[in-house]
Amino acid sequence: MTDTPTPDPTASKSSSSTRTIVIAIIAVIVLAGGGFAAYKLTQSEETGAGPFKIAHEVRDAIADANTATIARLSTSDGKVALLKIKPNEVKGLVWGGCTQTFGAKSASKTCTWTRPGGQVVFILTAPDKKWVVDAATVGPAGLPPETPPSS
Repeated sequence: MTDTPTPDPTASKSSSSTRTIVIAIIAVIVLAGGGFAAYKLTQSEETGAGPFKIAHEVRDAIADANTATIARLSTSDGKVALLKIKPNEVKGLVWGGCTQTFGAKSASKTCTWTRPGGQVVFILTAPDKKWVVDAATVGPAGLPPETPPSS
């Protein structure tokens, strides 16, 4: 008679335990990877002062004719535009806020002040993860209605 080997009951428990451990390790790796991805997607890339603070510093620099601060807080195009604004054009302004620039392909904020008869707008970008003024305009808040030509 030949003896048939009887299965070892501890062998099946061992493979079941190994399978459970492998599944647990994979689950931990997936959860850690998902957590890291969520962190990277939500963390702020910018460093330094935010657009609100930079816009106010630049407005104050224009009022004080402080060209060093204007140069430090703007791009070359922004500096040219900011130096065209006269100190009296930034007096008596009411802060309107900063919003995401519509249609911008990169991080960009539009910061606005208004006053009776005009407004000042700064476009800020963060090319090196630091907010700077890239463009500036001074314009009328609204145009008066046109008078019809006299006949």
